[in-house]
Amino acid sequence: MVDDGRGAQVHIPTILISEKDGEEILQALKTSSVVISVTFELTVREKSTLSVWLDITEHKNFVFLRQLQPYFNKIS
Repeated sequence: MVDDGRGAQVHIPTILISEKDGEEILQALKTSSVVISVTFELTVREKSTLSVWLDITEHKNFVFLRQLQPYFNKIS
């Protein structure tokens, strides 16, 4: 299979489990079906943190910051 240019758009959710847990799942599959439920707890914040690092010797960085300002004002 070859990447057609859309490979970065593919997101396959994965989780890691211990070898012990994997063995228990494999043993259970020999005699019955297994249902696994995964819950992800996320911290919701009122505001995001934005850090911008730039080289102050480059004029184009200041141009970028001026162009960013209206968008930053909308989200802050």
